Amino acid sequence: MRIIVLLFAALVVAGSAGFYLLSGMGNGAPAPEAPVAVVMPKATEVFVPVAELSAGAILKPEHLGLLAIEDTRLMPEMVVASPEGEALLVGSVAIQVLAKGAPIPRAGVVQPGDRGFLAAVLPQGKRAISIPISETAGVSGLVLPGDRVDIILIYSLTGDTIDAERDVRASETVMRNIRVLALDQRLHQSDTGPDGKPLADAPPLARTATLQVTPREAEIITLATSLGDLSMVLNSVHDGGDAEDAKAAAESAEPRHMTLDSDVTSLLQREAVGETDAPLADRILRIQIVRGATAGAIELGEELVAATPAAEAADDAPLE
Repeated sequence: MRIIVLLFAALVVAGSAGFYLLSGMGNGAPAPEAPVAVVMPKATEVFVPVAELSAGAILKPEHLGLLAIEDTRLMPEMVVASPEGEALLVGSVAIQVLAKGAPIPRAGVVQPGDRGFLAAVLPQGKRAISIPISETAGVSGLVLPGDRVDIILIYSLTGDTIDAERDVRASETVMRNIRVLALDQRLHQSDTGPDGKPLADAPPLARTATLQVTPREAEIITLATSLGDLSMVLNSVHDGGDAEDAKAAAESAEPRHMTLDSDVTSLLQREAVGETDAPLADRILRIQIVRGATAGAIELGEELVAATPAAEAADDAPLE
């Protein structure tokens, strides 16, 4: 019996010890977990406008900002921020509104030389027309795109055309305050490339100038090119820009002053006096005729005075 009691006591002690050990293991701190690495998605920077650009705006370096886009969201239409992407955008023209902070789409701009580039530059209602120019007619290359000029027509007229005894040369301003869009195919004001860096050599003097005009002005300039030579006169920046267009158009509709060759040189002025006599109707003499107590007057051309009997009678008439 004693043996049974001892065995039972041993079992109780063993069970208590096992229970204690199991309880201790359950209440212990959990084993530390291994750190999990967070993989960030790759991103690429693309060009965006720093401010909203309207259609027709020419993009400049200061217009471009950067935006990071996840590679999974990157689209082929977006322009990646790189030297190639900057060269693509700088100098191009927006053909649609470019929202601030939104990636610039390739289809939203056109580059110089692309079809539709010049049409994108033109404001609504305006036209572009080119005229030939020489070194002097282009102000020695000092006229740049964006400047405003007057257009002078220089021409000659034969004596038969104007019913004169000699040919006459003249000049007159046919257009005022016209904006220059391009010289040859150059639309930039400075001698720099699309990347903004100075060119190794200055561009050659232009042979054509493209002007921004109204439809009516385009008709006048087209006809003027067939009448004589055209020359550009550079306007001052203080004369005003687009705000002066309406005033300039009104002035161009008024009768224009013509400068003749006789206004330039005194030699032709003397020749005009000696060679060009006034018509007979303009050469009138007023003759006073007195017959006795009666006095009267007649007007005759000077060529007829000596051969007119009335004149002879006037000379012989006695005065009382």
